[in-house]
Amino acid sequence: MKKKRLWIQKSKEYGNLNVIYDICDIIINLDRKSDIIINNRNLIHQENELLNKPWEIVDYYFDNIGFCRKSSDSSIIRHNYIPIKFLSNNMKLKCKYCGHELTNNDISGLYKAKRLQLWEVDQNKNPNDITIYLINWRKNQDDKYLKFPGLFYPGMTRKTAKERVYGNGGHFYKAFSNPKTAIEYTIRKYGLNPKKAQKLFKVEVLQIVEDQGTQKATQELANTIESFWIGFFHSQFYEFGRNIEPGGSIVRKSIILPFDSLDKALHEACMLPRIGAISRKPYVYDKLGMRETQNRILDNSIEFWYGFTLARFENVIRFKRFNIIQNLFELGYKTAYISNEINADRHDIIRWIEEDIYINKYLGLSYKEIRIALLSDKIKKYVSEGQITPELLLNVLPGFKNSDAIKHFIRQRLGGWNNLIANYALKEDYWLKAKNLFKQRKNEIELGRSSDYTAVEFAQALGSNTIHTSAAIKFLKRKLDTDMNWLEIKSLLSKKKID
Repeated sequence: MKKKRLWIQKSKEYGNLNVIYDICDIIINLDRKSDIIINNRNLIHQENELLNKPWEIVDYYFDNIGFCRKSSDSSIIRHNYIPIKFLSNNMKLKCKYCGHELTNNDISGLYKAKRLQLWEVDQNKNPNDITIYLINWRKNQDDKYLKFPGLFYPGMTRKTAKERVYGNGGHFYKAFSNPKTAIEYTIRKYGLNPKKAQKLFKVEVLQIVEDQGTQKATQELANTIESFWIGFFHSQFYEFGRNIEPGGSIVRKSIILPFDSLDKALHEACMLPRIGAISRKPYVYDKLGMRETQNRILDNSIEFWYGFTLARFENVIRFKRFNIIQNLFELGYKTAYISNEINADRHDIIRWIEEDIYINKYLGLSYKEIRIALLSDKIKKYVSEGQITPELLLNVLPGFKNSDAIKHFIRQRLGGWNNLIANYALKEDYWLKAKNLFKQRKNEIELGRSSDYTAVEFAQALGSNTIHTSAAIKFLKRKLDTDMNWLEIKSLLSKKKID
C-alpha cells in the first residue's frame, strides 16, 4: 500500500494528463508482491520509466508523416492519444496530431475489484452483449521483465473472454497451431508452450457492452469502446502492445508476418550484391513463401515491426544495411572488410558512417576520427568490465588483425597499456581475496585434504602463471602492494583478522 500511495503521488504531480499511470492497478498489479519487489533496484528503475508518457515515446512514428491516416495502400490508421478529460467514471482521449477524439462513459474496468466482478458477469452475460477483454504480460520467455509497463492487447468478442482467448479457435489455440496475427505470434514466442503461456499472459475483462436494442447499434458502440481501449493503452504501437488495427469490426484485419521470419529474410536480402531494393524484393517474397500480389501484407508487416510508413521496403533495407555496417564497425572492422560482407562500395560506407549512422553522436567528424573515438570508448568500457589483456580485448573486438594491432592502437591513442589499466581497470581487493584463500585452505588442512600454501601455489591461486619461487614472491608483492617477504605475508594472512 505504501508503494501504491507513492505512485498516486507521482501521478498527481503530472496532473490528469498522466492518468494512464495513475491506474497502476491494471498495469502492474502492485499488490502482487511476488511480481513487484519494492527494494529491487532494477524494478524501481523500470517503474521510474513510467514517467515517460506513451504519447511522447511514440512521437517518433509521426516525425516524417505529420498526419495519422497512412497512405492509401495501408490499412493501418494510428492515432497518438492524450487523456484530456478524466472524471470518476468517464474519460476522453484526443489525438495530439489530428484532433480525433474518443470517449468512454464507463472506465470502471480500470480498477481491479471491478475487473474481477466483470469476469464473473462475463460467464453468464446476455447473448447479445459484447465483451471487451485485455491480454497483458510483463515478462518474456526467459522470465525477465519487459520494458515497463509491459505489453497489452485489448480485443472484443461476443463469446466470453475465456472462450475467446483459451477456447477452440481462440488466441492460444491458434498461437500453437497456425498463428497469423501479431498477438498469436507473440503468445507463441513468449509462451513457448500452452502451459507456460497461460501463466505468462493474464486475461481480464475491461468492459461489457450491453445490448443496445439492435445488433448493429450494439456492434457500433463496441467498435468505439474497443478503439478507446486500444488508444488508451497505445497498444497499436509495438512498444506498448500487439494491436494492428485501430479497433472495431468494420476494419479489415491485417495479416502480419512473424518478426523472426521477416527479419531473417530482410537480413539475407541486405547481404545480396548491389542489385537495388527492387531486385531484393523477389528474394524476400521467395524466402517467405509469398506471391508478389501479397505486397500489402509485406508492407503492413514492415510498418508494424519497424515503424516505416513511406517507401517501406526501401527504407527497411537501408535501415538493416546501416545496422549491419554499424555492428561490424563497432567490432573494429574497417571498410574494406565491411564492403565485402554487404557488397557495398567502400566509399559509400565511409559516407554513410559520416553522414547517416553517426551523424548525431559524432557530428562533423571524419571517418578516421569517428573510428578512433568509438574504439577508444569501446576499449575503455571493456577494460573496466574486466577485459584486461590484449587477447581478451581481441575476443570482443575481432576486427583488429591481432593482439599486436590492439596494443599499437592503445599505445597511439590511449597513452599505453599501463596507463589504460591504471585509469580504467577495476581495482581488485587482493588482500581480501588472499585472506579468503587462506581461510579456505585452513579448513582443507583441518580435514586432512591439503597442506600449507607454498609461495608458488599461492601466487597461482591469485592469477599468476609462474613456477619459480622468486617470481611468485615478486608477483605477490606487486599484487598486495607490500614490501613484506613471503613468511611475513603468510604470517599476516594466518591471523584471524587483518587490521
